[in-house]
Amino acid sequence: MDKEEFNELVLTLDALIAEAKYIEYLELCEPVIDLGLELHAYEEIMLIMRQISECYYQLGHVEIAIEKLVPLKKMIEEYGSEEDYIYFLILSYIYWDETGDRAYAGAFLYQALPLARQGKYDVMLRKVLNNLTALNITTGHFDEAEAYALETHELLKEEVDMATKLSPTDYMPPIINYAIILEHQNRLEECERVIQRGFEMLPQTRILSKLNLLFTLSKVRKKQLRLDEQYAILIEARDIALQQHFTTNSIEILKELLSIYRTANDVEQIIATQAIYIDVLEKSQQREFKMHLMQNDRLSSLSTEHRMSTDPLTKVYNRKYFERSYYSHLKGQQHLFFYMDIVDFKHYNEAHGQLASDDVLKSLATDVNAFFTTHGGLFARYQNAAFCGIVSCDGHENLQMIDELQQILMQLSVRVVVSIMCFKKRDSLILSNLIEQAKQHMMDVAQMEVVHHS
Repeated sequence: MDKEEFNELVLTLDALIAEAKYIEYLELCEPVIDLGLELHAYEEIMLIMRQISECYYQLGHVEIAIEKLVPLKKMIEEYGSEEDYIYFLILSYIYWDETGDRAYAGAFLYQALPLARQGKYDVMLRKVLNNLTALNITTGHFDEAEAYALETHELLKEEVDMATKLSPTDYMPPIINYAIILEHQNRLEECERVIQRGFEMLPQTRILSKLNLLFTLSKVRKKQLRLDEQYAILIEARDIALQQHFTTNSIEILKELLSIYRTANDVEQIIATQAIYIDVLEKSQQREFKMHLMQNDRLSSLSTEHRMSTDPLTKVYNRKYFERSYYSHLKGQQHLFFYMDIVDFKHYNEAHGQLASDDVLKSLATDVNAFFTTHGGLFARYQNAAFCGIVSCDGHENLQMIDELQQILMQLSVRVVVSIMCFKKRDSLILSNLIEQAKQHMMDVAQMEVVHHS
């Protein structure tokens, strides 16, 4: 697999994202990542990892989306830029905000803000500022929200002046946020002008943005006591929201209409609207219940994946998982690969019995796995009484880690032989070749030393 073929796969993934084929994307992405690691295509890998979390978010699995940010952060720390890290912080805010923990979510934005300012990443800064605007609107801090909104508009104006091509995702949210702020502050004429500009710039495909503009305009009309116009706007918004199955918007609009009907004591409309309102609430609850079931299915699937990845006796990873995950653990500049085998284990089994032999394997696996876990490495039972592990390191750590592992292995009741291969990131050794090399350099634990790949 060369770089050109890898790039074609990346383009295929990009097309799947553009077409919102999230499941298909997730099915293809893992082998592409493995190939990218082999080719040192770290920039492309970071983009794929980011899109994996976005796929889960779009599919409604917010917790899994958050979980997928953890390896992304590690990759960014190793190979990414400051701009990559700011994007990571923005995603973290979006996902955590979805959980309802706004204080925790907001912390990511306030961490990103000085980085975006100091680095002069204007596009990133605009995204951070717009999200801070939305956050402060939600928490009721409208003065702070306005300050961020005005700064966002200044950045947008600069981009327009420089003939930068903007998408609706760039300019519509700031317009809607500013309109909401002005309506709250009772600056109704200004608010109406902003809403009008929003309608003029609104693409036909931005249905949700249209709903937000309509709902804000309905509030303006209510404060202006132009109630007939308010009612007409709400009816239009209701029809769009119900047709498009926008549950949250439908609930807000129907609640406002119910308030109007109750004030007018219009019993017939109250009954009809309540029926629609209850139906929407039930569908919302059914959707949440379905999402809950999907989460349970996913957790069950993860549990199954864990069982399939784990050796049933020793409870460490098995050969299949190690082979699949080997490349993803090559994240440092230099790596140590360990291959260890119990000498004459068959004879030990015959002399001491199956239970004693199992205890030896479990003891080795538990103690050595703890060593690799502590150092951020990967460890697995490879076959029979053979185990292997990989850990990233630098030259200064090698002797200390080898001494630590030596002490663990010398305490076992069986004799173990070990091979330790050192290689650099640029070597990107194929695992099967690495194991063959390791088998040629097996040595007793007492004499174990590093063999450098040439």
